[in-house]
Amino acid sequence: MPVHPVTDSTAEIAGQVSGEQAAKGITAPADDLLTGASAIEQGYAVATLNVRHLEKIPGLQIVSA
Repeated sequence: MPVHPVTDSTAEIAGQVSGEQAAKGITAPADDLLTGASAIEQGYAVATLNVRHLEKIPGLQIVSA
């Protein structure tokens, strides 16, 4: 399984999503934002039992495990 680092681009995506969601009164934990941003950056979907937090990230493909 490849391991991808958190890059400047990952942080930018997470920051943008965080800011856009905060403007709507929606918050998500930082670790979920970074996971989602990394998946978006790499073109991956995320398989999770934590749909409640990750569904707050627009553009993220989620596979409910």
